[in-house]
Amino acid sequence: MKDAYSFDRSVSGLDVSYTIMYDAYVRIFSRCGLQFRAVEADSGSIGGTDTHEFMALAEVGEDTIVHCTSCQYAANIEKAIGTSPEHLTTNNHHSLLNKEPVKVHTPHVASIKQLAHFLQIESDRIIKSIALKADGTPIIVLLRGDYELNEIKLKQWLEADEIVMLSQEEIQQLGSVAGFIGPIGLQSVRIIADCSILGLNDAIVGANESDHHFMHVNIERDLPTMSYSDVRNVAEGDLCSYCGHELSFAKGIEVGHVFKLGNTYSSKLGAVFTDENGCSESMVMGCYGIGISRVLAAMIEQNHDERGIIWPKSITPFDIHLITVHTQDNFQIQLSEEIYQKLTQAGYAVLWDDRDERPGVKFNDSDLFGFPLRITVGKRANERIVEFKERCSGKQSELSFDQILTQCQSYSQSGGRSSHE
Repeated sequence: MKDAYSFDRSVSGLDVSYTIMYDAYVRIFSRCGLQFRAVEADSGSIGGTDTHEFMALAEVGEDTIVHCTSCQYAANIEKAIGTSPEHLTTNNHHSLLNKEPVKVHTPHVASIKQLAHFLQIESDRIIKSIALKADGTPIIVLLRGDYELNEIKLKQWLEADEIVMLSQEEIQQLGSVAGFIGPIGLQSVRIIADCSILGLNDAIVGANESDHHFMHVNIERDLPTMSYSDVRNVAEGDLCSYCGHELSFAKGIEVGHVFKLGNTYSSKLGAVFTDENGCSESMVMGCYGIGISRVLAAMIEQNHDERGIIWPKSITPFDIHLITVHTQDNFQIQLSEEIYQKLTQAGYAVLWDDRDERPGVKFNDSDLFGFPLRITVGKRANERIVEFKERCSGKQSELSFDQILTQCQSYSQSGGRSSHE
């Protein structure tokens, strides 16, 4: 890791330090040739307020990124917000608005998928009830059947440190049955709801009885006293809350993270300064980190083909791979030595492969290593002619010794290629 901390007198000072480091990270990752997004994130156990993760886009990434293709909004799935693409009452049956809840027999359909199939309805009309404990206190969370709970959002809303599932025995103590939990009739437990169920007028909920559910539930009429908050994961098809365009999803590898810690740690550790009035004040801190090894891994994920790595020019370990095909050939060795000296004196980092190996091994290794340029000294060495190849494009040509430096400089001035297309 590359770690850094900032210490300021005020929150406004931290804002300046944070912005400076954020912008520096953007430049660093851009120069590394990474395709990345800076996304809003949850600070987790580290604490503090604002925080951003720098995510390199990669299908093998461990994190899900939600971003808008129209505006600049981007967030980790743990933090992302979105709105339903259509009004939540779309699937309601207006002819049933005044109909009282009806208990129906639903044998052996404890899952949302089974229940939707049994009743021949879409899962967005089902309200699932999730039985949890927040810091030891039982709660029931209501969520639309086609959405998933976001425990981090729930923790923040409840200001809880720990969220765990209730056991079957604990659910029975509440007067319900696992798989058939519902909000109607539960008296001794706090019931909270995600905003996704607002406006549902013909919903289905568990009846707190084995193999039974209630149909025709009107949320505002039958459950009028609940608290609502956004406690779900955004889903495919959700719209950006800022501009209204559809959100996109991608996988990413976290390569950097910046935090506004505030005085979370300085107040606990007594890290103070004396202001102009002689008063002791806690330092206002920021925290910043880059995962060096992760940057390399992400770069390779984004820049490779079936033969090996394709290094972006800006961070390649070597600029040029020089291969001598036959080291027993004096013409090849002499010309290779001249090329090596000329290019290194011009400032290029050159890896000279003069191993006593078969040509195929050297070429395969060269593709695997993936340095931007390859110069092969082979059978035309006595004519002072070499093969010049670009790793990324695969373009190759024959050059005379006098053309080599000019061609390398032309490639460098063009910026090479920052990624494989």
